[in-house]
Amino acid sequence: DYHSNPLRNGAALYLNGEMVTNLVLSDSITSIRDYAFFGCSSLTSIVIPDSVTTIGNLAFKGCVNLTTVQLPKNLTAIPDGLFVGCKSLRSIEIPEGVTSLGVAVFRECESLVEVKLPESLQTMGNNVFINCDALQSIDLPKGLTKIGDAAFAYSGIHGLVLPEGITHIGEMTFYMCENLRFLYIPAGVTSIGD
Repeated sequence: DYHSNPLRNGAALYLNGEMVTNLVLSDSITSIRDYAFFGCSSLTSIVIPDSVTTIGNLAFKGCVNLTTVQLPKNLTAIPDGLFVGCKSLRSIEIPEGVTSLGVAVFRECESLVEVKLPESLQTMGNNVFINCDALQSIDLPKGLTKIGDAAFAYSGIHGLVLPEGITHIGEMTFYMCENLRFLYIPAGVTSIGD
């Protein structure tokens, strides 16, 4: 729970009196709860073992110095707001097997330039890349069928090819994408906004 997290106010994480900046979690861990590292400003990198099968909402929100994350291979979903406000995160690889990106996963990750999405991805939630200023391009997997509302709003996206299997594009998906010069929308799209 958010209120029981000692890191919620931007505190640094200490272990045996030493500030933790690089964290490798034990493979005895199977889940990470909501808000687990919320506001942990000292954290710059984290390795999450493959033993972890679920990660809670907003687990890394506000980790402003986080630059490197290794996600476990056994995830099937990326939860809501996982990296909201991780302003130093530059690149990330979402593991194969993940079928959905939750709401606002990368909101305000203003340094994010590279995201590798798995072929297994089917849906992207609302606001998933909103305010990702540095994100100029991204390869969307062939199996993607739905992009949520405002998914790329206020991002730096320059061009995008939507995969042939996509059927739904949410409202305001590309709102205020001032650098957008090219967008391919396949014939199979049946719904754009409401």
